[in-house]
Amino acid sequence: MYKKYLSLSLILALLIFVSCGKKKEEAFPFQEVPSQSESIPVETEEESETETESLPILQTVTVSLVGDCLLSSPNGIHNAGTYNYVADQVDPSYFFSEVQSVFANDDLTVANCETVFTDRELSAVYKEEDPAYWYYGPSHNAAAFSAGSVEVASVANNHALDYGKDGYDDTVAALESYGVTVGEDMEPVYVDVGDITVGVLCCNVWSSYHTSRACDMLAQMSECSDVQIVFPHGGSMGDYTPDEWKVAAYRQMIDAGAEVVAGSHSHRLQPAELYNEGAVCYSLGDFCFGDAPYHENATVIMSVKFNFTDGVYTGLSYEMIPCYLYSGQRNDFKPLLVDESEDAFANISGFMRGERESPF
Repeated sequence: MYKKYLSLSLILALLIFVSCGKKKEEAFPFQEVPSQSESIPVETEEESETETESLPILQTVTVSLVGDCLLSSPNGIHNAGTYNYVADQVDPSYFFSEVQSVFANDDLTVANCETVFTDRELSAVYKEEDPAYWYYGPSHNAAAFSAGSVEVASVANNHALDYGKDGYDDTVAALESYGVTVGEDMEPVYVDVGDITVGVLCCNVWSSYHTSRACDMLAQMSECSDVQIVFPHGGSMGDYTPDEWKVAAYRQMIDAGAEVVAGSHSHRLQPAELYNEGAVCYSLGDFCFGDAPYHENATVIMSVKFNFTDGVYTGLSYEMIPCYLYSGQRNDFKPLLVDESEDAFANISGFMRGERESPF
């Protein structure tokens, strides 16, 4: 009897084994195994590493630079139609919404913050010039930068202290509260884009003394960053042609190690040029400007592409992207790109190349 049960058990086990074998065969279709006489190429680990090492790694870091952004109103007023009034009514993303195709798709956007952000009633500082101007808005105005994909805002300019040190401190605090990196005078900012570090030096440059300070700082920055951008503020206002001393100063900063020098303060555009393998724009003009309802309506975005091979900088290219400060007849504080089919595109582009006397 025991042998009989044993025989039945063996037969049952055999049937189960055959059944499992069929399921595996169905799950994994038959593949012909090469004969021993056929050669099968085998990639060794050493060969794989050699092939990988031979392929260069190409990288491009894109940086957008824009000029004066005055995100407030004269003397802090909130009258209908002023910047402060509009900022009280709209979402912060309103102001840079028409240039997001550039700002949101680059690696870094840098702008000049030529205003004070404060929620306090502060006294304006005394100014000798006549006429003189003071600008401030509530701290929530700073949100326009972060909502507009602007990562670095410079406060190295002649309006940062319109309301003294308290106003300056409130401005820095407001920008930082919205996640914007603040570029203070002669204090380098470093931004990592992957394994590439971009150094940005925001600074007031009004004389040879300031130029020398910037050049000394560039020597230090070269130890901490792969490429260096100088973002200076200074020079004469209202001119389409840069001061001779400013041309010499900006070129000196390229010679000292900067890859890009892009200035502001003139409130008008001034041409760009390639100099000694570096890119220079003598004035980016105004960009988002809350001062006047009928402002000169031409500006640019300076878009710079830094190229790297295996992490080593190999050169740059740049373009000046023509923009309006506003659409329509009145300043709506919303800069927008100029369509290539418009005359303004050719006019602004030609001026920035030095081919025209004005961008109009």
